[in-house]
Amino acid sequence: MGWTVHHFDSIDSTNTWLLDRAKAGQPIDQLVCTAGSQTAGRGRLGRTWTQAPGSSVIASFGWDAIDAVDGLRCQRIIAVAACRAIESVTNHVLHPSLKWPNDVLLDDRKVAGILTETVRHDGALSVVVGIGINVKVGAYPPDLSDRAIAVEESLREVDSQLTVSPQELLDALIAHIDPLTVMSAAELDDVYQKLLITLGEYVTVTNIDGSTVTGVAQRVEPDGRLVVVSDSGESIAVAIGDVWHAQRHIGVDKPVD
Repeated sequence: MGWTVHHFDSIDSTNTWLLDRAKAGQPIDQLVCTAGSQTAGRGRLGRTWTQAPGSSVIASFGWDAIDAVDGLRCQRIIAVAACRAIESVTNHVLHPSLKWPNDVLLDDRKVAGILTETVRHDGALSVVVGIGINVKVGAYPPDLSDRAIAVEESLREVDSQLTVSPQELLDALIAHIDPLTVMSAAELDDVYQKLLITLGEYVTVTNIDGSTVTGVAQRVEPDGRLVVVSDSGESIAVAIGDVWHAQRHIGVDKPVD
Protein backbone atom coordinates (compact mmCIF):
# COMPACT_ATOMS: atom_id res chain seq x y z
CA MET A 1 0.00 0.00 0.00
CA GLY A 2 1.10 3.58 0.36
CA TRP A 3 -0.53 6.93 0.98
CA THR A 4 -0.03 9.97 -1.24
CA VAL A 5 0.16 13.15 0.82
CA HIS A 6 -1.10 16.55 -0.38
CA HIS A 7 0.01 19.25 2.07
CA PHE A 8 -1.23 22.82 2.39
CA ASP A 9 0.16 25.50 4.69
CA SER A 10 -3.42 26.67 5.14
CA ILE A 11 -6.74 25.36 3.81
CA ASP A 12 -10.42 25.78 4.55
CA SER A 13 -10.86 22.11 5.49
CA THR A 14 -8.85 19.00 4.72
CA ASN A 15 -12.05 16.94 4.74
CA THR A 16 -13.67 19.30 2.25
CA TRP A 17 -10.70 19.07 -0.12
CA LEU A 18 -11.07 15.29 -0.39
CA LEU A 19 -14.87 15.36 -0.48
CA ASP A 20 -14.85 17.88 -3.35
CA ARG A 21 -12.54 15.62 -5.33
CA ALA A 22 -14.82 12.65 -4.75
CA LYS A 23 -17.92 14.63 -5.73
CA ALA A 24 -16.18 15.52 -9.00
CA GLY A 25 -15.58 11.85 -9.73
CA GLN A 26 -11.86 11.94 -8.97
CA PRO A 27 -10.34 9.04 -6.99
CA ILE A 28 -9.41 9.73 -3.39
CA ASP A 29 -8.31 6.23 -2.38
CA GLN A 30 -5.04 6.29 -0.42
CA LEU A 31 -4.93 10.10 -0.51
CA VAL A 32 -4.07 12.15 2.57
CA CYS A 33 -4.75 15.86 2.77
CA THR A 34 -2.77 17.63 5.50
CA ALA A 35 -2.51 21.26 6.56
CA GLY A 36 -0.65 23.52 8.91
CA SER A 37 -3.91 25.27 9.76
CA GLN A 38 -7.58 25.38 8.72
CA THR A 39 -9.85 28.36 8.27
CA ALA A 40 -13.12 26.40 8.25
CA GLY A 41 -12.38 23.25 10.21
CA ARG A 42 -15.38 21.41 11.55
CA GLY A 43 -16.19 18.63 13.94
CA ARG A 44 -19.10 16.36 14.71
CA LEU A 45 -22.68 17.63 14.71
CA GLY A 46 -21.84 20.74 12.69
CA ARG A 47 -19.43 22.24 15.21
CA THR A 48 -16.48 24.41 14.24
CA TRP A 49 -12.85 24.03 15.26
CA THR A 50 -9.89 26.35 15.30
CA GLN A 51 -6.26 25.77 16.19
CA ALA A 52 -2.99 27.66 16.40
CA PRO A 53 -1.09 27.28 13.09
CA GLY A 54 1.60 24.61 13.21
CA SER A 55 0.44 23.28 16.56
CA SER A 56 -1.50 20.20 15.51
CA VAL A 57 -1.73 17.24 13.20
CA ILE A 58 -4.49 18.11 10.73
CA ALA A 59 -5.08 15.29 8.28
CA SER A 60 -7.87 13.64 6.29
CA PHE A 61 -7.70 10.18 4.74
CA GLY A 62 -9.64 8.97 1.71
CA TRP A 63 -11.07 5.60 0.71
CA ASP A 64 -13.04 4.75 -2.44
CA ALA A 65 -15.65 2.14 -3.37
CA ILE A 66 -16.55 0.92 0.10
CA ASP A 67 -19.80 0.37 1.99
CA ALA A 68 -21.14 1.83 5.24
CA VAL A 69 -19.70 -0.99 7.35
CA ASP A 70 -16.26 -0.35 5.90
CA GLY A 71 -16.73 3.35 6.59
CA LEU A 72 -17.04 2.59 10.30
CA ARG A 73 -13.99 0.34 9.99
CA CYS A 74 -11.99 3.22 8.47
CA GLN A 75 -12.94 5.47 11.38
CA ARG A 76 -11.77 2.87 13.87
CA ILE A 77 -8.52 2.35 11.97
CA ILE A 78 -7.69 6.04 12.27
CA ALA A 79 -8.68 6.14 15.95
CA VAL A 80 -6.52 3.15 16.86
CA ALA A 81 -3.66 4.36 14.64
CA ALA A 82 -3.71 7.70 16.46
CA CYS A 83 -3.38 5.98 19.83
CA ARG A 84 -0.53 3.82 18.59
CA ALA A 85 1.21 6.78 16.96
CA ILE A 86 1.12 8.85 20.15
CA GLU A 87 2.51 5.91 22.08
CA SER A 88 5.31 5.29 19.60
CA VAL A 89 6.53 8.89 19.23
CA THR A 90 6.63 9.25 23.02
CA ASN A 91 8.53 5.97 23.50
CA HIS A 92 5.45 4.50 25.17
CA VAL A 93 5.52 7.09 27.93
CA LEU A 94 1.97 8.15 27.05
CA HIS A 95 -0.95 5.73 26.75
CA PRO A 96 -3.97 7.24 24.99
CA SER A 97 -7.47 5.80 25.23
CA LEU A 98 -10.72 6.25 23.32
CA LYS A 99 -14.09 7.70 24.32
CA TRP A 100 -17.07 6.63 22.25
CA PRO A 101 -17.56 7.39 19.47
CA ASN A 102 -14.43 9.15 18.24
CA ASP A 103 -12.41 11.05 20.84
CA VAL A 104 -8.79 10.26 21.69
CA LEU A 105 -7.92 10.99 25.32
CA LEU A 106 -4.81 11.61 27.36
CA ASP A 107 -5.10 12.02 31.13
CA ASP A 108 -8.90 11.97 30.74
CA ARG A 109 -8.79 15.04 28.49
CA LYS A 110 -9.36 15.26 24.76
CA VAL A 111 -6.20 15.24 22.67
CA ALA A 112 -7.82 14.43 19.31
CA GLY A 113 -11.15 14.06 17.58
CA ILE A 114 -12.27 12.36 14.41
CA LEU A 115 -14.85 13.33 11.80
CA THR A 116 -16.04 10.79 9.23
CA GLU A 117 -17.92 11.96 6.13
CA THR A 118 -19.10 10.18 3.01
CA VAL A 119 -20.00 11.09 -0.55
CA ARG A 120 -21.59 9.01 -3.29
CA HIS A 121 -20.74 9.50 -6.97
CA ASP A 122 -22.22 7.35 -9.73
CA GLY A 123 -23.33 4.83 -7.12
CA ALA A 124 -19.88 4.43 -5.54
CA LEU A 125 -19.30 5.43 -1.93
CA SER A 126 -16.18 7.29 -0.87
CA VAL A 127 -15.27 7.87 2.77
CA VAL A 128 -13.16 10.63 4.29
CA VAL A 129 -11.88 10.34 7.85
CA GLY A 130 -10.42 13.52 9.25
CA ILE A 131 -8.43 13.80 12.46
CA GLY A 132 -7.00 16.68 14.43
CA ILE A 133 -4.43 15.95 17.14
CA ASN A 134 -3.29 18.63 19.60
CA VAL A 135 0.49 18.34 19.60
CA LYS A 136 2.14 21.55 20.83
CA VAL A 137 1.38 23.51 23.97
CA GLY A 138 -1.14 26.20 23.01
CA ALA A 139 -2.85 24.09 20.35
CA TYR A 140 -6.30 24.79 21.81
CA PRO A 141 -7.95 27.86 23.41
CA PRO A 142 -7.07 28.42 27.10
CA ASP A 143 -10.72 28.21 28.15
CA LEU A 144 -10.70 24.52 27.20
CA SER A 145 -7.75 23.60 29.43
CA ASP A 146 -9.94 21.66 31.85
CA ARG A 147 -11.03 19.22 29.14
CA ALA A 148 -8.45 19.43 26.35
CA ILE A 149 -4.75 18.60 26.31
CA ALA A 150 -1.82 18.47 23.88
CA VAL A 151 0.61 15.58 23.45
CA GLU A 152 3.59 17.72 24.37
CA GLU A 153 1.77 19.11 27.38
CA SER A 154 1.13 15.62 28.74
CA LEU A 155 4.67 14.57 27.86
CA ARG A 156 6.20 17.43 29.81
CA GLU A 157 4.45 16.26 32.94
CA VAL A 158 6.85 13.30 32.74
CA ASP A 159 9.95 15.15 31.51
CA SER A 160 10.01 18.90 30.82
CA GLN A 161 12.66 18.41 28.11
CA LEU A 162 10.67 15.95 25.99
CA THR A 163 9.18 17.28 22.74
CA VAL A 164 7.32 15.99 19.70
CA SER A 165 6.54 17.67 16.40
CA PRO A 166 3.32 17.52 14.36
CA GLN A 167 5.27 16.10 11.39
CA GLU A 168 6.79 13.35 13.50
CA LEU A 169 3.36 12.38 14.80
CA LEU A 170 1.78 12.54 11.32
CA ASP A 171 4.45 10.22 9.94
CA ALA A 172 3.82 7.76 12.76
CA LEU A 173 0.05 7.96 12.23
CA ILE A 174 0.38 7.08 8.55
CA ALA A 175 2.80 4.25 9.33
CA HIS A 176 0.33 2.64 11.75
CA ILE A 177 -2.62 2.61 9.34
CA ASP A 178 -1.67 -0.19 6.96
CA PRO A 179 -1.06 -2.89 9.62
CA LEU A 180 -4.56 -2.16 10.96
CA THR A 181 -6.08 -2.23 7.48
CA VAL A 182 -5.12 -5.88 6.97
CA MET A 183 -6.62 -6.99 10.29
CA SER A 184 -9.82 -9.00 10.26
CA ALA A 185 -12.97 -7.27 11.48
CA ALA A 186 -12.84 -9.27 14.71
CA GLU A 187 -9.19 -8.40 15.36
CA LEU A 188 -9.74 -4.69 14.77
CA ASP A 189 -12.87 -4.68 16.94
CA ASP A 190 -10.91 -6.31 19.76
CA VAL A 191 -8.13 -3.73 19.56
CA TYR A 192 -10.65 -0.88 19.38
CA GLN A 193 -12.73 -2.04 22.33
CA LYS A 194 -9.66 -2.55 24.53
CA LEU A 195 -8.86 1.13 24.06
CA LEU A 196 -12.46 2.23 24.64
CA ILE A 197 -12.75 3.40 28.26
CA THR A 198 -16.45 4.22 27.84
CA LEU A 199 -17.43 0.57 28.29
CA GLY A 200 -18.40 -0.22 31.88
CA GLU A 201 -18.73 3.45 32.76
CA TYR A 202 -21.89 5.08 34.12
CA VAL A 203 -22.63 7.59 31.36
CA THR A 204 -25.09 10.18 30.18
CA VAL A 205 -25.56 10.35 26.42
CA THR A 206 -27.07 13.48 24.92
CA ASN A 207 -28.79 12.73 21.62
CA ILE A 208 -28.89 15.20 18.73
CA ASP A 209 -32.53 16.01 19.57
CA GLY A 210 -31.52 17.04 23.10
CA SER A 211 -32.90 13.96 24.84
CA THR A 212 -30.63 12.03 27.19
CA VAL A 213 -29.96 8.41 28.06
CA THR A 214 -28.34 7.55 31.39
CA GLY A 215 -26.95 4.21 32.49
CA VAL A 216 -24.00 1.85 32.15
CA ALA A 217 -22.31 1.65 28.74
CA GLN A 218 -22.36 -2.07 28.06
CA ARG A 219 -21.06 -2.71 24.56
CA VAL A 220 -20.65 -1.35 21.04
CA GLU A 221 -22.72 -3.03 18.32
CA PRO A 222 -21.12 -4.06 14.99
CA ASP A 223 -22.82 -1.04 13.38
CA GLY A 224 -21.13 1.29 15.88
CA ARG A 225 -24.10 1.98 18.17
CA LEU A 226 -23.38 2.26 21.89
CA VAL A 227 -25.66 0.09 24.03
CA VAL A 228 -26.50 1.68 27.38
CA VAL A 229 -28.36 -0.23 30.11
CA SER A 230 -30.55 2.32 31.87
CA ASP A 231 -31.29 2.42 35.59
CA SER A 232 -34.58 0.63 34.85
CA GLY A 233 -32.72 -2.21 33.11
CA GLU A 234 -33.68 -1.21 29.56
CA SER A 235 -31.02 -1.66 26.86
CA ILE A 236 -30.90 1.42 24.63
CA ALA A 237 -28.75 1.57 21.49
CA VAL A 238 -27.45 5.07 20.71
CA ALA A 239 -26.24 5.84 17.19
CA ILE A 240 -25.16 9.49 17.53
CA GLY A 241 -24.60 11.55 20.64
CA ASP A 242 -22.21 13.11 23.13
CA VAL A 243 -21.09 10.99 26.06
CA TRP A 244 -20.37 12.20 29.58
CA HIS A 245 -18.54 9.78 31.88
CA ALA A 246 -20.01 10.38 35.33
CA GLN A 247 -16.87 9.41 37.22
CA ARG A 248 -14.32 10.83 34.80
CA HIS A 249 -16.20 14.07 34.05
CA ILE A 250 -15.35 13.78 30.36
CA GLY A 251 -17.70 15.04 27.72
CA VAL A 252 -17.65 18.68 26.68
CA ASP A 253 -16.18 18.38 23.23
CA LYS A 254 -13.56 20.46 21.57
CA PRO A 255 -14.70 19.56 18.04
CA VAL A 256 -11.91 18.45 15.76
CA ASP A 257 -11.98 18.01 12.01
